[in-house]
Amino acid sequence: MTNTAQALLLLILLTIGSLQAAEPSSNPSVKFIQRTMRSLAGERNPGEKIRILFYGQSITAQRWRDHVVADLKKRFPEANLEIQNRAIGGFQSPALRRTAEHDLYPFYPDLLIFHVYGDLANYEAIIRKVRETTTAEIVLWTDHVAHPDRMERDDQYSEGIRRIAQKHDCMLVDVRKAWKQHLADSGKAPGDFLRDSVHLNAAGEKLLGDIIKAELVRTNEFGENEEAEAQILDVPLESDAVTIGENGEISLSFEGNRVVAVSDGSNPSGKLAIRLDGREVKTFPGAWAATRPSKSANWMPAIRHVALGEDPVDETWTVTCLPDSAADGTKIHFRLSGSVTGDDGEGWSTEDFISNSGRIRIARPDWNIAFPLKLRKTSLPKDFQVTWKVYPLFAETFAPGEIATETMLAQGIPNGKHSLTIKPTEKRKSIGIRKFKIYRPRN
Repeated sequence: MTNTAQALLLLILLTIGSLQAAEPSSNPSVKFIQRTMRSLAGERNPGEKIRILFYGQSITAQRWRDHVVADLKKRFPEANLEIQNRAIGGFQSPALRRTAEHDLYPFYPDLLIFHVYGDLANYEAIIRKVRETTTAEIVLWTDHVAHPDRMERDDQYSEGIRRIAQKHDCMLVDVRKAWKQHLADSGKAPGDFLRDSVHLNAAGEKLLGDIIKAELVRTNEFGENEEAEAQILDVPLESDAVTIGENGEISLSFEGNRVVAVSDGSNPSGKLAIRLDGREVKTFPGAWAATRPSKSANWMPAIRHVALGEDPVDETWTVTCLPDSAADGTKIHFRLSGSVTGDDGEGWSTEDFISNSGRIRIARPDWNIAFPLKLRKTSLPKDFQVTWKVYPLFAETFAPGEIATETMLAQGIPNGKHSLTIKPTEKRKSIGIRKFKIYRPRN
């Protein structure tokens, strides 16, 4: 083959590949994930981390997610991905609304892939708070086809999901429509894809994965997600929003609830100290979070939600169930202690609890020990403990590190105008920061 013929063949192949990559989606709501898809494709901020969270209950926890993740990694091998699945089996929307305070909002994903059963009011409350507290793009999907006895109920629920997606500018993957079409085309029954009345077998996991991954495409057929693009702002040091003093001190004016520093790779010695609005960032209550409390007798958390009160610190908390607790877990007498705070009071699960220091609050309905014990047909173990960790969503001091290293300077602060000051702790030739990333959720 001549060089001319080889060049012509290469041009044809590239053209075909370009046409395939630009093939339009039939789903107009794909518009609402195009910021993430542009990032995956390397069109914006190449090399910077892309955070994806799968959240929901047992269906979301199943292995269809592996098919989706493998497909994303195959199509976008250069993407810097951080992917987590924090789904909790058996936790419908009212319970998941509580655990989302630990699992979802502090993670602050770029893309949330979400499904849960339960009442739609709590479902929507979760999506609303994602919009209010993060800049995440959101993928929702309608119910797959389960046991025929659920048909009418799941049809109605899927319509509710559709309304929520439209109201909150989420991508909607109509799994239910595609599933019904697949059943009609293949001549198979719903049970061929199920291992019980609702959960998926291996064939069902593959089918769900195939349906969802086919919708996660980069296309501008329906426009770009301009509002989402505007919610994450890159601010270089040359910006008018940045002032650099003679002593190397940097002042950044921004509007949002999260700010990240991106290293320029110069990696100078010494650390940088930060203040926000003239205060230590730790004094902002929202700048602290807690991990999901540890498990009960099964996979479910023993406490759905712990609220943080006054003056939190970075520490691990432990609830110890005392001997006079009910064996079936319906009435727990407990002692609370913190690794820094020390002993912080006793209480009963049948009452709302505020620790002696005011640092921890547990609402009576959030206890979840009795139900898992009943499922497992067992009794409360002696000296049973529940633990969680309180951790900062900020950096008091930091070293910028290697090129493109991202350091979260502050998160969870009020979504508004702020002034952040960064001061070297010692003399240095370079500040080590290439730019800032500012995150501003919808007001």
